[in-house]
Amino acid sequence: MLQQAVEQFLRDRGWAVASDGRLIRAEKDGEEAMLGFLLLGEAVGYLERVADSEAALGAVLMDAIPEAEVAQLEEAGVTCFPREALEDVVLSAWLRPDDLDASPFVRFLEGG
Repeated sequence: MLQQAVEQFLRDRGWAVASDGRLIRAEKDGEEAMLGFLLLGEAVGYLERVADSEAALGAVLMDAIPEAEVAQLEEAGVTCFPREALEDVVLSAWLRPDDLDASPFVRFLEGG
């Protein structure tokens, strides 16, 4: 459910979105972002799947992921977001759209 809400959030902001399982590929103005919705134990598989990508890489941590796996993702250039952070972004988009600029997820999408 969260993945579909994030897909709609991206579409509402002009991104072309495609999903493959729990992986979202989004493109806008020549920029590409990939966002994986990861469960416990999936970090290595995600890294292998996106290894050759030039896209901005993000991961939504759907479970409590061990710090070692989070560190491995971050060392590979993946920006990690706890599930709750994306839930907050989606709700803010509906209830308080002016508050979105401060969101780390929105900054990730903007390349910062």
